[in-house]
Order: sequence, then structure tokens, then C-alpha cells
Amino acid sequence: MSRVKAALLAGAAMALCGVAPGAMAQEAITLKVGSVLPAKHYISVQLVDRFIADLEQRSNGAFRFESYPAGQLGKDVPATMSSGLADLGVVITGHYAAKFPLTSVGELPEGAGNACEGSAKMWTLTRPGGLLSALEFEPKGLRVLNANMLAPYVLFTRDKKVESLADVSGLKIWSSGPAAEKAIAEIGGVGIKVASTELYDSATRGTVDGAVFPYSGLAQYDLQPILKYAVDGVNFGSGVFFLTISEQTWNRLTEDQRAMMADAALSAQHAFCQWVEDGDKALRAETAAREGYTVTALEGAAKDEFVGRLRQSAENWARAMDGAGQPGSDVLKAYREAAAGN
Repeated sequence: MSRVKAALLAGAAMALCGVAPGAMAQEAITLKVGSVLPAKHYISVQLVDRFIADLEQRSNGAFRFESYPAGQLGKDVPATMSSGLADLGVVITGHYAAKFPLTSVGELPEGAGNACEGSAKMWTLTRPGGLLSALEFEPKGLRVLNANMLAPYVLFTRDKKVESLADVSGLKIWSSGPAAEKAIAEIGGVGIKVASTELYDSATRGTVDGAVFPYSGLAQYDLQPILKYAVDGVNFGSGVFFLTISEQTWNRLTEDQRAMMADAALSAQHAFCQWVEDGDKALRAETAAREGYTVTALEGAAKDEFVGRLRQSAENWARAMDGAGQPGSDVLKAYREAAAGN
């Protein structure tokens, strides 16, 4: 039998088994994935684990992964990839504000209506060739594989029902990041900085009058019995994070491996944002139906006043970045104009 005929027959046999000939021939590659999040955190389970399982299946085992959650490879995830200690990582850019100041544009209020819209807009800016990729990821030797946004943040209060901007004046409000802190100040609140582990006690004692986070934050911080008012209809910002790979590792991959990885990463992004949206809608309905809880949907002039102030806080962020020698206005403009569905 000729070599050509034998090769064709071998290829046909593999096709009948449902295995692509190229996948059988590829040498397995093992990649290390680093994250500061615990293994059971919903981002680890719903995004990272989903991505890994999908890519292992797509490649018929040519990709293998070793996962290192909870900062096992180091708390500075970008640095672990730059040094070669990790190949891939979950980069929560808000944790490294000095390294990714412009990427905090995704945390600003009134930026996106929901998780999928925000994820798509951030992907436009951070994917290879995007503005933020060029400004903040590529110089660090990182390639963004997918971009992810959490559900829009909501204002929750303890004793006071907020129906207008004036109702926020003087309230002591906790938030998880600097972008939300600036938004709180813009609407007349007083930002309170306490560790998230102390938030329950602070809210119970009245040291904190309210907090800004998604509906899931009520359960996350065990605050269902305490924060009984929610303000709906405006967006107080959100959190963003990225699945990234070091360029050094990316360059080691074949074209087929790169294509498989890119497809699996985008598939994970789309599935994760939909999971976030579905969960947020369910939690909002559950909160509104809970006895003793009030969800106020802002409308008309009251909503317009809130939106105007919150958008102004984004403009202030851009000016501050410009003043620090960073192209904040260009980034904010690009983010607002980015496609919301890709």
C-alpha cells in the first residue's frame, strides 16, 4: 500500500471516530492558570472552569490545564504571567489600578445597561488591536482572551428610601472601588472605606447608611435583613475583569491552537454574561417581592437628575486622567461609542 493511500485511510478512520487528524497529531500542552479568586467563586466556576472544559474538549485533550486559585502563584496575577510563572490568568484590573488606570473606564457609572452589553464594549477596547489593548495590556506582554462585566451596581440603603437626588445628601455609602466612590461623591453621598469583611457590622451599627453593589451583593455580604431599600433605574457602575494569556505563551501555540483557544474564550464570555444577567434579574425580582423590602424605580425628572450627575462623574474621571498625562477623554469616548453586541 502506498504511503499516500495509507495516510488517507488513517485520516478516514479518525474521521469516523469523530476525531480530527490534526488534533491527534498535536502534542499535548499543559498551561498554568492563575487567579486570586477561590476555586468555588462563581467567576472561577462559571467562566474559568467552563473555558477550560470547553477547550479541552475542542482539542481532544491537546490542551491540559493546571489551575492555581486563591493567589497560589502570587497575588499580582499580571506579574505572574509576565515572569512566566503562569501562562493564563484572571486579571481583575481594579485590583491593580496603578497598572491599568484607563481600563477602569468599564467601572464608571452609566456605562452599559447590562453585563452582556458592557462585556461586549470592553472586548472591543481590550481585544488585540483595541485601544486599551495597545495602551495597557500589550506593553505588559498580555493578550486579552475575553472581557467580562458584572451586573450594574445598585444603591441600597438601610433606613432611608431614596426617591430623588436630594435624599442621598450626607448618606454614608460603602463601595468596592474608586470609580464608585467618585460617583457617590458626585451625587452628594459620603464614601465610606471599610473592609468588605466589616461591612455587615458597619451596616448593623449604622456606621454605614448604604452600599453600592449588584443585587447579588445582598447575599454575598449577608445584608438581606439590613439594607431594605434599593434604587433601580440608574447605573452606579460595575466591575470588570479579563481572562488573559501571556504573549510568550501565545507565541508558542500553533495557529490551530490559537483559533481554538480564542473561540472557547469568546464562548465563555458570552455564556458568563448571560448567566450574570439571568441571575441579576431573578435576584431583583426576589428582592422586590421580599416582605419589608422596597425597590424604587426612578423615572422622569428624578431619573434624569441622577443620570446627569453620574455621567458627570465619568467626565470628571476622564479629565483627571487627561491631567495625569493619560488619554482619558479618548478612552471614554471610545467606550461610549463601542459596539454593544459583538
